[in-house]
Amino acid sequence: MILTPEQWHCVNPIEITTPRVALRPLRPTDAPDLARIAGNDAVAPILASVTSPWHETDVLQWIEQSRWRGRVGFKLGVCLPDGTLIGPLGLGGTPKSVAYFLVPSLWGRRLMTEALQRFLPWACLRFELHKITVDHFADNPSSGRVLEKLGF
Repeated sequence: MILTPEQWHCVNPIEITTPRVALRPLRPTDAPDLARIAGNDAVAPILASVTSPWHETDVLQWIEQSRWRGRVGFKLGVCLPDGTLIGPLGLGGTPKSVAYFLVPSLWGRRLMTEALQRFLPWACLRFELHKITVDHFADNPSSGRVLEKLGF
């Protein structure tokens, strides 16, 4: 039997939560929010893999290509307790690397740091990872501070 993505997620759920955020698989319905966040004038210049404006059809393709399938090469939505999507984070590449972005109105509140503090140990254990790489643009020192707080 072939499962739909929604059926597969029910059988293989991700439950990563902190007091202020929850991580979940991205859904096609997230496309408008992701396009809006990535298209923000403060966010767009610090993204390496998306264009601005980020057209919804491209966002849908990005979501599909990086959906949770139980292996490295996925992105998750970072959500507030009320379910509001505030950005994605992902694990992929060779070497294994982490990427993320966040809605600017919530910058400086340590939400992405909190999400990554829970996500990284989970990912290392789940996938038996011994090394994860990260980087950020030189003109994005805030992301550098997030990574420093995480021990990078």
